[in-house]
Amino acid sequence: MPSGFVAVFGGQFTDASGQPYAGASLYARPSAETVAAGQISAQEVLLGILDNSGNLPQSANAHLWASDSLTPQGTVYALRILAEDGSQVWGPVNFFLQGQSPVNLSLFEPTTMSVSYPAPIVQNPTGDQTIQTNDLLPAEGNTTQSLGHSDAPWNGVFNNLTVDGSVTFNVVNALVGFQVNGAAPSGDVLRGNGSDFIAAQLAASDLSNGVTGTGAVVLANGPSFTGKFVKYNNIVLQGGGVSSIVYQSLSTGLTSNFNSGSAVTLYTPTTPAQFRISWSEACTHAATSTSTLPSLTFGWTDAAGVSRTLNVVVNSSPFLFGGNVTANSTSLISTGCITIYTNGSTAITATSASYASSGSVSMTYDLSLSCEAM
Repeated sequence: MPSGFVAVFGGQFTDASGQPYAGASLYARPSAETVAAGQISAQEVLLGILDNSGNLPQSANAHLWASDSLTPQGTVYALRILAEDGSQVWGPVNFFLQGQSPVNLSLFEPTTMSVSYPAPIVQNPTGDQTIQTNDLLPAEGNTTQSLGHSDAPWNGVFNNLTVDGSVTFNVVNALVGFQVNGAAPSGDVLRGNGSDFIAAQLAASDLSNGVTGTGAVVLANGPSFTGKFVKYNNIVLQGGGVSSIVYQSLSTGLTSNFNSGSAVTLYTPTTPAQFRISWSEACTHAATSTSTLPSLTFGWTDAAGVSRTLNVVVNSSPFLFGGNVTANSTSLISTGCITIYTNGSTAITATSASYASSGSVSMTYDLSLSCEAM
């Protein structure tokens, strides 16, 4: 808090031999026109006559506005002493006057016009402040310091900022984001390179330890891979890398030909490739009288351009178990898989035909189909 209008006394002014300036007059002059409670002149004023010890007596009732109460800040007082004959015997010497009234002049050391102010931080500056030399440091023991206030947050541009130690952000305003080296390349993240954090694309080593492949990777639901796996369990993979299910269906309680007897496209390849087709067709409820389990025929065009078909649900098929297709029994089932190699343009199809059932209760069957790219 500024000291205000204070009483001054003391000083114990002597010459170099220690002789007090007894009977001499002590004068004070502000270094500039100033403002305190009102306008203050920079004219010199007589504080009083020094006593036999060279002190300004308290009885002189001398008062001055303390320097820390004056505007502009940094105002000092030039003190000088005139002997009884009017000759100047001491000063002028500059003093920065502060403290609680009454102020003993003996406790002050002379200063210069470019003083170190007792309150070096300008609390209400009229412009930007610049620290030319040395550092701005918190008081000893106050290790946690804040920049800004909740009602006036610190916003600024830090050029060539170096932080020695850790920085903790309680709240980071990321509404507009930030840039690294003046840019924010699409897809880049902050990535440590061993000495600094830089903006860079994620590497494979960021998803595992990059050496043994034991790192854990958590994928989003339904991830899409545009490439292929080239190695698994240290075995180099061929073809498509790993098999991919390109078609799968399960139909239950059927009482007619699957898909009304029309061909179903399992997959249309774009390059010559090997595929594995799996199926299971089984009677789940016998008809009252007779029934025929429908045939199931797969169609494709091989790599040589030859159109091929294979009926896997037929009496002569090695994939039919539990009797003939007319056995009308729940023991009747056809299951298996075949491997084909196709050209790169013709669809792989499945066709159901020849369902039959008689009696008040119809024969029902289930059919499951899948097709894998190898």
